[in-house]
Amino acid sequence: MVFRKKRTILLASVAVLLLLSILDVAFRKEELFEAFGDQFLNNPRTEAYVKAHQEAEATAERQLEWKRQDLGDVKLTSARGRIAVKRSPDDTIRLHYTVAASAKDKETAERKLEAVKVEERTADGRLSLAATANGKPVDDGSVKLGYVLHIPGGMKLSLESENGFVTVDGVQGDVEIASYSDILELTGVSGYVAVDASYGSLYLSGIKGGLDYKNRYGEATIEDVEGAIALMSRTGYTHLTGIAGSIAADAESGSLHLRDTTGPVRIVGRGTALQLEQIQGDIDVSTDSGDATFILPEAEGYALSASAQNGAIRTSLPFPVEPAADDSGKSLLEGVIGTGRWSIDVQAVSADIILHAKPSLQQADHK
Repeated sequence: MVFRKKRTILLASVAVLLLLSILDVAFRKEELFEAFGDQFLNNPRTEAYVKAHQEAEATAERQLEWKRQDLGDVKLTSARGRIAVKRSPDDTIRLHYTVAASAKDKETAERKLEAVKVEERTADGRLSLAATANGKPVDDGSVKLGYVLHIPGGMKLSLESENGFVTVDGVQGDVEIASYSDILELTGVSGYVAVDASYGSLYLSGIKGGLDYKNRYGEATIEDVEGAIALMSRTGYTHLTGIAGSIAADAESGSLHLRDTTGPVRIVGRGTALQLEQIQGDIDVSTDSGDATFILPEAEGYALSASAQNGAIRTSLPFPVEPAADDSGKSLLEGVIGTGRWSIDVQAVSADIILHAKPSLQQADHK
């Protein structure tokens, strides 16, 4: 009985609210339609306002050239711009750059444009290039620069870039890049590459000469590298594939994925998700608070030694997982896959070790 009374009161309240809404529309319908129509009446005024306040822009293209002579190093510094570096067909260094300056009126934009110049400085065999405005570094968001740099083979390239887009393609010589919040693309470089990048995205392919890469809070895809790789990663996400050379990595947080590499691998990880697949070489992994997954082709063969403390060893391999004899709480696994050609030593703390064996093509076909 009480429930019926409550339901009756609720239905009555809804009916009253509905009636009030209908009356509100009836008395204020002209006001409502006027407000709706004002949106269309004010639209031309809005367009006129935007058009009146559009900024004027002035642009220019410029070219600079230097004979190589005794120069061995070219350095270019840029912010919020695009940089494209290619190999020069001769012994001449060429810089083609564009400048775009915007302001409320054309005259101001042109004054900004004329103030911007690429300053050059030569010292100790290095040619340093950087844009300035009235003799000071360009620090104006309304000024945009773009560079196309051609350098002769055998010269070292140094770049400093921030909030830009950098491509280096086909150069012959060592490359050194300091980058912040950039998109980086390096392809076809014959030389040693050193990249120190933060908050960026890197794609690197076709490098012959090795790599030293520092990745802070960024993402990287690295493939087809000939030479040793040294990696330092802090909250970075790095994928390496097709590497012919040794890999030494120090990783904290983030993830690290290695696939189809030839050469010894040594990884120290802290809070990093690790995955190693089809590695042709000895493997030494130490991980703390980050699981490590291995996909091991039986055709290559591995001798396994795995230890996990405060974690588990998980595998379908026919090897027993046993507790350590010293009552340390560790789980241990030892065994040989195939020929046992390569050695794998894995030490994990507060992390799991996952081991998969990938059968050879002949075995898969037979199954």
